[in-house]
Amino acid sequence: MTLGKKILSARREAGVKQNEAARRIGVSKQQWQQWEAGVYTPSYKSLGKIAMALRMKLSSLLSVGE
Repeated sequence: MTLGKKILSARREAGVKQNEAARRIGVSKQQWQQWEAGVYTPSYKSLGKIAMALRMKLSSLLSVGE
């Protein structure tokens, strides 16, 4: 699974909409959409914020081969 799909899946499992997830970490909804689509890859710092916003471990996001 790609990183973008992992972020999308984690957000859906958390029951959070894109605009809410983006607001929680201080980025635009468009930026969040680009991460989920795989257009751009979030920085390591942003990955940490994403994990915190979705209440998950960073290691779960980084295990992209699963």
